[in-house]
Amino acid sequence: MNAIAKTQQLKTQLSQSQNQIKSLLGDKERAFRFMAASLIVGTDPALNQCSTDSIVNALVGVAQLDLNPDKNVGHAYLVPYKGSCQLQVGYKGFIQLLFRAGWLVKAYPVYQCDEFEISFDGWDNQVTFKPDIDAREDDDSNWVYNNLRGVYVIARNSETGDEYSDFVTKRLIEKTRIKSQNQKNPNKPEHIWFDWYAEMARKTAVKKLAKALPIGDTRALTALALDDKATIGQPVDYKQTAEQGVVIDQEPATEPSIDLNDIATAA
Repeated sequence: MNAIAKTQQLKTQLSQSQNQIKSLLGDKERAFRFMAASLIVGTDPALNQCSTDSIVNALVGVAQLDLNPDKNVGHAYLVPYKGSCQLQVGYKGFIQLLFRAGWLVKAYPVYQCDEFEISFDGWDNQVTFKPDIDAREDDDSNWVYNNLRGVYVIARNSETGDEYSDFVTKRLIEKTRIKSQNQKNPNKPEHIWFDWYAEMARKTAVKKLAKALPIGDTRALTALALDDKATIGQPVDYKQTAEQGVVIDQEPATEPSIDLNDIATAA
């Protein structure tokens, strides 16, 4: 299928999901802007081998979480896998979701050259962290992978001031990495893990801490479940997930369509 035909097919299938997207975002204008951005995101050359149905399905997942679909923002990414498109929530996306749930979160990569000590008194953590900025070569992917000790992550409740923190070791980060669908080499990161190892490590640490937080926000909890499945390559029907409120894998529902020519022009 050529690019023009695929764009037209994407427009048609976005039209079929426009009512659901509008319902998820709660506002007609926001839904219009989201679908305009989705046409750009969905025609990314990296997704050329993905079915348009799977692309729209993943975009509905982005709308359900109320995140920005633009990969440059870093909230969410559409990732090709075996001819289908899957949604992966980014590090910044989890920070945004936790912020809405009332938690301020920070994650700090710790390298071999840094001074870092952590002690426990049964309740509070005592942390000393002095990053050696001059010794860091964090623009070198190989250096980052070889020198990362782990990630220190801390979350504070914006209302109560309660704090939770953890140090997630590189060993645990690697255990997560090698379970990922696109990591074939257990001894060396590949693809996004190689290019952005520190960011993927921070995401891993934030997710680990988030699962220990008392969170009642539905979007944040859904994001954790969706991303766990995406990591191991297990397909999710985001349309039905959005409709029923639980993560499921079924045939997508059919919805009424509209003409998105205006959106294509705006995009």
